[in-house]
Amino acid sequence: LSFASVDASLAVKPATADVENRPRVLDSFNGDIDKYNIPTQGCVLAHVTTQIEAIRRGAPGGLIFQSICGSEKGLKEFGVELAMLDEARAVG
Repeated sequence: LSFASVDASLAVKPATADVENRPRVLDSFNGDIDKYNIPTQGCVLAHVTTQIEAIRRGAPGGLIFQSICGSEKGLKEFGVELAMLDEARAVG
C-alpha cells in the first residue's frame, strides 16, 4: 500500500438538502477541507436536480454525486433520468 495512489472525496448528507441549503453546507465543508489542508474534494449528498439548480443560482460546482443503479427502472425509482446526469456533468 505504500505505493498506492488513491483519489478520495468526502461527502456530507445534510438534514435538509434543498437548493438554498446546499451552497451553505458545501461552503462550510470546503472551508474545513481548506483549513486543515486535506487533499480531497467535498460534495453534498443531495438529489442531482437540487445540485443542478443550486449551481445555476451561482453555487460552486465541482463534484456532483447521485446514487444510481443498473437499470432504467431502478433509476426511475431514484427519480433520476440519464439526461439529468448528462446535465449535471455539463454544469458541474
